[in-house]
Amino acid sequence: MLYCFRPKTPAGFSCPHISSTTNVERGICASTNALSTEKIATKLTMELKDCALLAKRVRGLYEQYEKKKYGKSWSTEELAMGFAVDVGDLLRIIMAKEGRRTLEDIDNKLTHELCDCLWSILVIADRYNIDMEKSFMKEMELLETRMQEKI
Repeated sequence: MLYCFRPKTPAGFSCPHISSTTNVERGICASTNALSTEKIATKLTMELKDCALLAKRVRGLYEQYEKKKYGKSWSTEELAMGFAVDVGDLLRIIMAKEGRRTLEDIDNKLTHELCDCLWSILVIADRYNIDMEKSFMKEMELLETRMQEKI
């Protein structure tokens, strides 16, 4: 299922192509025929492709900010370095979760850092045109087969 992730219009809809009451009720973008972000709240789960689209949208906002503040957006190498920092933060939080460090609000920080790491992976995959949904399924099937052969 596709989602239309466009900036909010003056009318408050995230997709400027939603113009009719029918389209608003259905949450369908008249231009892209994608489900609008208004309907995401009613969907119980998101597929990995949906997450990748949302990660790309958020990365686009970061790129605008970086260009405004620094004159250019981060390179793929810089994104990977940011990911490495997030993994380090994740390790510190896991140590706290396991009682090896002191940290407040561990569960919320753990959730936040896992999401940061997933976001980085999806953004880097997008930079290299890797379909993570297909790739992940393929890799898991290979690992499953390999592990079944070992046991």
